[in-house]
Amino acid sequence: MTKHPLRAKSRGQSIPLIALLIVVLIGAVGLAVDVGNNYAQQRNVVRATNAAALSGMNALIQGGTDQSVGQVIQQSLKSNKVDGVYNNAGGSASAPDQRLIEAYYLDSKGNPLASCVIGSCGHVPSGVTYIQVRVRGDVSTYFARVLQRPTLPVKAQAFAGRCSPLQGVYPIGVQSSTLDTSGCIKPNPEDTKQPSNWTIYKDAD
Repeated sequence: MTKHPLRAKSRGQSIPLIALLIVVLIGAVGLAVDVGNNYAQQRNVVRATNAAALSGMNALIQGGTDQSVGQVIQQSLKSNKVDGVYNNAGGSASAPDQRLIEAYYLDSKGNPLASCVIGSCGHVPSGVTYIQVRVRGDVSTYFARVLQRPTLPVKAQAFAGRCSPLQGVYPIGVQSSTLDTSGCIKPNPEDTKQPSNWTIYKDAD
C-alpha cells in the first residue's frame, strides 16, 4: 500500500487571483460596451454636425438673418438627437451627456470673420464663404467607471461652403409627370408655357 505524503494547506491564496480576474473581466466588458457606445455616439455626432453645417449654409443662401441661421443649426442638431449648450456666451456643457455647440462664419481662406458665434453676432458679416460647426462633449460610461473613466470624449466639426462648381456634374430635378416609360414626354404644341426650342439631349458617352 502506497502512502501519499500529506500536503500542507494554504488558505486564502485564490482570493487575490479572483479579485484580479474580476477587475480584468470588468475591464473587458467596459471595453466592449462603453467603447462601442462611444463609437456609436461619435458617428451620430459626425452625421449631425455635417447636416447642421449644410442646413445653416442653405438658410444663409436663402437670405436668412444671423439669428435665423443660428436657429436652423440648433434645430438640425436637435432633430439628429444632438442637444446641448449653444456657446454664444463662452458657456460650457453642464452635464456629461450634453454637447457644446459652436458655429462660425469663415471667409474664402477659412479665417473667422467675427469672434462671435453664429446667432449672437447681430448681423451676417460680408464675405461669408463657409460655415463651420463644431460639437464636442463627453459620453457617460457604465463599466469603465471601475477603471476611473466616468466619461469618454466625442467631438466633430464640419464645413459647408457656397461657390460655383468649376467641374463635375450638376444635379438636376425632373418632375415625374414629365416622364413616361421611354423618357421625357414631348410637350403639347398648344402649351404656351413650354419653350420653343424644346429638344431631347443625348450624350454619346
